[in-house]
Amino acid sequence: MNIALLLPGFVRNHAHLAKVSEFLRLNQRYPIDVFTYTYNVLGLEVAETADRSIIPRTSITDQALIAETIAPVAARYLDYGEVWRHIDRYFADRTWSIEPNSPEYWEDWFRKSGSRDDEISMLKRLFAQWHMAHGCWRLLEDSGRHYDCVVRTRYDYDVSALDLSTYLERLQPRTLYGTRRPL
Repeated sequence: MNIALLLPGFVRNHAHLAKVSEFLRLNQRYPIDVFTYTYNVLGLEVAETADRSIIPRTSITDQALIAETIAPVAARYLDYGEVWRHIDRYFADRTWSIEPNSPEYWEDWFRKSGSRDDEISMLKRLFAQWHMAHGCWRLLEDSGRHYDCVVRTRYDYDVSALDLSTYLERLQPRTLYGTRRPL
């Protein structure tokens, strides 16, 4: 059984690597290839902010530590500013017809996230998240390898107790499964 572990997005804290490493140790009976598509900066430890100027001032992602701790077969470290220039160009070239959310929705969002978003900034952040997930998937495809199981998670999700033997015999071909356990 060949398994791929996809880790797109912000690392957020180098301590999260220990949880990923524990997952790999727990499941060492399976060949697991790690793919990561992340940024050159760690990002915030909490949810994103609408103020993108904060992110580039976070710590630099330690690529050597990632290589040593989880040994990805493919890794890409993108410049945060360049990703957002791409997104801004994409949005500038298009017209959007978006139903506005109620003020109550945005107040609730701010209470939960601390971020003062609007419809467009929220859409751009979602686009950035899927841009990273898609990039990670492209790394897997470019490898030319076949995988029986693909686990897509995030650095800040605790996968340390995810024992794949519990699930692998029950998996159905070409079926998507999902769950998460936040740290």
